[in-house]
Amino acid sequence: MRAPACRRPAPPSSPLAKNRPAAPAAAFAPYASTLAATLGLPDPARAKRRSPTSSSPRVIATTHLALSIERVVGAPVDVVVTQNRRMMVSARREADALVVRVHEMFLLAPAPVVDALGRYLKDRRKEDAAILDTFIASRRELITKPKVRRTVLRTRGAHHDLREIFEALEPRFVESFEGVQITWGRLTRRKRGQRGLQLGTYSPSERLIRIHPILDQAWVPGFVVATVVHHEMLHHALPAVMDNGRAYFHTPEFRRREAAYPDHARCEAWERANIGNLLRSMPR
Repeated sequence: MRAPACRRPAPPSSPLAKNRPAAPAAAFAPYASTLAATLGLPDPARAKRRSPTSSSPRVIATTHLALSIERVVGAPVDVVVTQNRRMMVSARREADALVVRVHEMFLLAPAPVVDALGRYLKDRRKEDAAILDTFIASRRELITKPKVRRTVLRTRGAHHDLREIFEALEPRFVESFEGVQITWGRLTRRKRGQRGLQLGTYSPSERLIRIHPILDQAWVPGFVVATVVHHEMLHHALPAVMDNGRAYFHTPEFRRREAAYPDHARCEAWERANIGNLLRSMPR
């Protein structure tokens, strides 16, 4: 036979206690974080936010990265993973946490790199920035992923031949342009309120220069098209430089060589005087 459990005698009932409604749990929420800090316990609000809402490897890795950085920084940290091509690491202080935006390559970063990231966010030390730059440079292929994109190369325009211009400029460079292609881009419609134009682009993953077809007009001088092509060829010759987690495309060396091109200043003056005409010639 089992002995009866020992029970504490019930307190005498009170008419007030019977009629008093139970306090909702939400009423205690504002005091939970303060109480946790006093007792040295994890903040329940942050613990709830940190609980992965998905079991996917990416979510788990992001949570682990946030906790690892938080351990080094010594303050609450939230991590936002991006695929930004220019800014690999950035941070801003919010009311209850340091919000850190990092490129997705950091999800697989080794522990020493993560520790350097935490120290850099905390103290901005140059030696930690150098570790980050080295890591980012070793993962450069992850910054610009090759796109599966079929591009029909079109070099001969109605008034300007890009292949001819490209080959005339190539001897000015000591760098190799093997495998680099050039083409006229797609003609897009003018947007309402548009005030500027990107006249050329260079895609390192495709090794492809695209020139805006708005330049393929009889009244656009050949030296303008050639100067734009030269600018994009410089982007191939002088790849972006990483510094403190940021990609710099127009470095001092880039600007120096750009300014040394004979028609650079004349082209800039022409663009300033004719940007309105170029915009008006775009289809609406």
